[in-house]
Amino acid sequence: MNEDFEDSPRFIIPDTGDWRYRLNEYTRLNQRELAALAWGLWVDQGDDGVIIGVDLHPAPHFFSCSREAIRTLNNQVEHQLQSALAVVESHNPSLEVLVLGINQGSDYQFQFIQFQPDPTPPLCFEQLTEPLSNLISQLEAGLAQHLVNVTST
Repeated sequence: MNEDFEDSPRFIIPDTGDWRYRLNEYTRLNQRELAALAWGLWVDQGDDGVIIGVDLHPAPHFFSCSREAIRTLNNQVEHQLQSALAVVESHNPSLEVLVLGINQGSDYQFQFIQFQPDPTPPLCFEQLTEPLSNLISQLEAGLAQHLVNVTST
């Protein structure tokens, strides 16, 4: 876990599956930004950064994840991700974005979201006018705000 988030507030996301809906909605609303992030990570890290990870605890934060890391995670969580491995293996980062959401409730829960943005991830990245680190910070702050707004209603 990243120590930068040690002092961050903890977000209580219920185990009901509601967090999956919230993450889907946030992804839908931020497709171009996530596509730019995905392509930027791919350019920076190659196959080691093929998937965007979103860990909701202790506060929402993004990380990059390789195919090998997903395979390892699948083994560590008693093959809960087995059905998603085919999607991961066939993922084409120049056409689509793959997001792995992780929620730590009473146990670890996972959500894969895959979409094809318009324009493509490389074009979204070309249109980016700020450093990738700023985009990540903005996306994390936006996701945290989205979760707070939804949970407070």
